[in-house]
Amino acid sequence: MAKRTKTLGINLPVPQNREEAAATLREIGEINRKVARLEATLNDRLSKLKEAAETEAQPLRDAVEAKLNGLKVWA
Repeated sequence: MAKRTKTLGINLPVPQNREEAAATLREIGEINRKVARLEATLNDRLSKLKEAAETEAQPLRDAVEAKLNGLKVWA
């Protein structure tokens, strides 16, 4: 069976001169900065959620630890 080769997309944007290449690089930079901002926002939200979950979970952890210590005394 013959090996299939992948071809690049037909609508691939290719700069035709130096100005278009510079514009393409500028757009890539802008997109990368937007992605970085989105990731930073995500990380901020995640840290707030983690902090809230830790605050909520701590009394439960304390209760489990107290019960385990009670069982150790009993045993």
